[in-house]
Amino acid sequence: MKKIDELRQLVTLHDYDIISVTESWATAGIRNAELLVEGFSMYRVDRRFTTGGGVVLYVKENLRSSIDNKLMSENFEDSVWCSVKTNDKRLLIGVCYRSPQSSKENNLKLLSVMDKAVNQCGYYRILIMGDFNFRDIDYKNYVV
Repeated sequence: MKKIDELRQLVTLHDYDIISVTESWATAGIRNAELLVEGFSMYRVDRRFTTGGGVVLYVKENLRSSIDNKLMSENFEDSVWCSVKTNDKRLLIGVCYRSPQSSKENNLKLLSVMDKAVNQCGYYRILIMGDFNFRDIDYKNYVV
């Protein structure tokens, strides 16, 4: 909430189509109207049981987007998934937040939802964004 005005200003200065936010810290007490960005559809998931976390995905309104209910029904709490139709193809967009204190069980839930997104949903292209807080990953050599 502290940075929503800054985000709105950035959107007026740049031509973004997709914006993802991790650690939104939004709660059920914050109305959608307080987080809306003009010209964008908003998809949000708030952390329900503890403070922090939460994700928000903004997709420009001229793109035909909708929530992906199959992936939203998975048990990983801090993620939101939406489908964007482009002509005859579908793009999947996901935003995930993994806490630095994530448990092994939660890590498995994250891997499960990502596996389902990649291997079971039949999308033409997939874009997964987020904050995975995994400092030990060696991206150059693909090892942990």
